[in-house]
Amino acid sequence: MTHVVNRLQFEVVCSDEELSLNLRQNFAQTVQQEIAQIIDEVCSESVGEHESIKIDRIELDMGSFSRHTFGTDFRTVFRQKLRAELAKQLAAIPQQSRQISQLLSDTEMLFYFLSNGSLPWFADEGTINLDKIFSNVALNHADVLKSFFEHVKSNGNIWKRLAWQFNASSKDVVISLSAELKKAQETFLNWVTQIVNKLTARGSFTVDFAGTDIQKEFSDINDVIIKNAPAIFTYSGSIDVLHQAFQSQIQEVFKANQALADAAAVELSVITGISQPEPGILAEAKQSAQNDPVITSASNGSAADDVQKYSVKYAGIVLLAPFLKPFFTQLDLLNGREWKNTESTFRAVHLLKFLATGQKKVPEYALVFEKILCGLPADMPVPLDIILTDEEIAESESLLKAVISHWNILKNTSTDGLRESFMKRDGLLTRKENGWLLQVERKTLDVLLDSIPWGFSTISLVWTRDLIFVEW
Repeated sequence: MTHVVNRLQFEVVCSDEELSLNLRQNFAQTVQQEIAQIIDEVCSESVGEHESIKIDRIELDMGSFSRHTFGTDFRTVFRQKLRAELAKQLAAIPQQSRQISQLLSDTEMLFYFLSNGSLPWFADEGTINLDKIFSNVALNHADVLKSFFEHVKSNGNIWKRLAWQFNASSKDVVISLSAELKKAQETFLNWVTQIVNKLTARGSFTVDFAGTDIQKEFSDINDVIIKNAPAIFTYSGSIDVLHQAFQSQIQEVFKANQALADAAAVELSVITGISQPEPGILAEAKQSAQNDPVITSASNGSAADDVQKYSVKYAGIVLLAPFLKPFFTQLDLLNGREWKNTESTFRAVHLLKFLATGQKKVPEYALVFEKILCGLPADMPVPLDIILTDEEIAESESLLKAVISHWNILKNTSTDGLRESFMKRDGLLTRKENGWLLQVERKTLDVLLDSIPWGFSTISLVWTRDLIFVEW
């Protein structure tokens, strides 16, 4: 069972300055880990395995302690006081509310992710399965799910995130909740059938597509509908919008044969009666979607907090900052001081996560820090299915080996050892006026940071104006 504390704060009054300084320096090393264990044990005693309960605040008066017995007495008193106060607060929660809390938590988590691309503070990203959560909410709260998508019809980021991060079943559910999207789906499937039949009858399919079920090649038609949902809603019933959206899919399916793509496009024009779709109508709808307000809460739809703050799991990636520009340049992702294109930026985001973890496929909610390092807004959607090339993986391993080589004291460390020892660090990322503040979890191994031959207290990267100020 996982219990999460957003903020743990102690206020201590000491009899003299020396004692105060000593307590401040040693508290984290001597007591903090045991406090976390006590919190976990006490919460596990009181909360069921399948309950998800949020308590806004617990405040304890710990009383006075002797400096000589503080270490042992503090733990005992903390456990007793926490157990009593938690029991008091839980008793005030109706049993029925406790029973439905997990479902409400899933609903809030789903809507928060769709709106922001990150998870709420209480979520444990290591246990999250977005499609399972979506299925659970759709099964039990279909009306709430439908209402959410009704309210975000013109928000392009949400629809793009849905297309990129969720499986086919989840997307099919969303389409089934909307009359406009169901109509678009029926129209597209009808067009696919007509185009395939006409091209087959003409013997148009070359060796490139011999033996291929062309209709299966259009299986991701739901992605086209989801990505273009804002335009479909804005211009409800417009054949021009559907025509332009479908034409882009034709180019994708037949990208191996431009002549066949052109033939399919001609057949589409015959079917729709549109030879020249109204220019810019799709782009105009997408542009208007960029400023749509985002819903961040399942309960009240309130806007995000004024101060952006994110919990990150691999904060140690900042140690690689001096090596990143040559790395991305070598992989042809940069054009001077800027990314070559959006695709390059997305690849860079996933490469940073691979450098830190060795993982090749990571959901967007675990990429917030990597997006910020690449100069992207924290809530910008990023595709899940970015396939790293052999060259990119090899260059990544070379970068990590170069870090070990330059950091002499780590000379016998493996790349996975570097990741585990220094990349894998919890951190708190907070937006500041001229950049970001990153506060990194400290560990015993951090004495080795004194020997690192480059600075990392302020990170400046050429492709972004934001500075990152590091407290480690």
